[in-house]
Amino acid sequence: MDDFLTTMERFERTADFQDPGVIVTYDFIDNNEIMEKYGEGVEDLVLRNAKMMKNIGLDATRYLHDPERPWMYAKVDIWRDFFGLDPSGWEVSTSGKTGWIKKRPFDDLKGLEDHMPEMPDKEEVAEWWLPNHKRIIDVFDEHDLVWVTAIEGPLTEAYMYSSFELLFRAMYEAPELMRRLLDVFTRWGEIISELHAENPSSPVFFQNDDICGSTGPFVSPDFLKEEMLPRWKRAYAPARKADLKCIFHTDGNAHPVMDMLVEDLGIDGFNPIDQTGMDICRLRGNHPNLLLFGNVDCAFTLPDGTVEEVERETKELIRDIAPSGGLFLGSSSEIDQDVPPENALAMYRAAKEFGKYPIDVNI
Repeated sequence: MDDFLTTMERFERTADFQDPGVIVTYDFIDNNEIMEKYGEGVEDLVLRNAKMMKNIGLDATRYLHDPERPWMYAKVDIWRDFFGLDPSGWEVSTSGKTGWIKKRPFDDLKGLEDHMPEMPDKEEVAEWWLPNHKRIIDVFDEHDLVWVTAIEGPLTEAYMYSSFELLFRAMYEAPELMRRLLDVFTRWGEIISELHAENPSSPVFFQNDDICGSTGPFVSPDFLKEEMLPRWKRAYAPARKADLKCIFHTDGNAHPVMDMLVEDLGIDGFNPIDQTGMDICRLRGNHPNLLLFGNVDCAFTLPDGTVEEVERETKELIRDIAPSGGLFLGSSSEIDQDVPPENALAMYRAAKEFGKYPIDVNI
């Protein structure tokens, strides 16, 4: 069947728990060596990412990797362009695997109040987002790839903007200030959700709000229900109205909040199923109708394992989860700078070789 289906058709069939012919691979590539080896030296960033994806066997992504500029730089650019941020006093540094905010022009609640981001305007966002979105879709369509629209959730945006320490201080000492910050970033999510619903690049919409560590949520369930559930619902509402599947992302152990995410928030899928805290078989057993994005281990197997070990784990995942459908195979978070290119390729190639339906994997 897969010989007659486009990648988008396989993606859509997987999202509907139908036979896709062969498993769709989905991932987040943040690896300079992979880009250098497989991006074919193309100057245009969108085209370079598309070439890289085709060459390694990756079907879908939500991220364009720029080896010269880690993603945090683009985040500050967006705050500058659409939230009224004055870039003076802000400093982004590259260290280790990624970029991070090294300096903010405030370090207390009064400073946060004085530097509160402005509410974004949909028309201004659309002037930037629509042509950028169209350019990506055009290139991805040409290369038979799928672009997944995604937003950072409001809690993640808020603690990246203010810092963990300051946001948690605001929760207890200035809750109205915290709520203003969450509402500003919730509006951003609503705008992108509205634009995606009007111009869908795929049948899914991702909301990425990292709320968990390896032992579970790092904020209370009451806070999530009272403050975050209504805001997550607001961001999902336009996509849901357009009959798009709503996918939630958090690293860490989300088992303690999965019932809330599935039953109260009504998510259709979950990513990335982090092996430091989660069991994908338990997740599939508890929520059989949930789309699953992941979960070959990116903490140990992908960075430190052999090609044979990566292939074996990929085959085990296919054997255990793929027969019941709804699996988009990839890493348990991302392909970062520590993953050897040969290991990433081993995962995607094993997915294509052993992920043909009907699934029949012998290990």
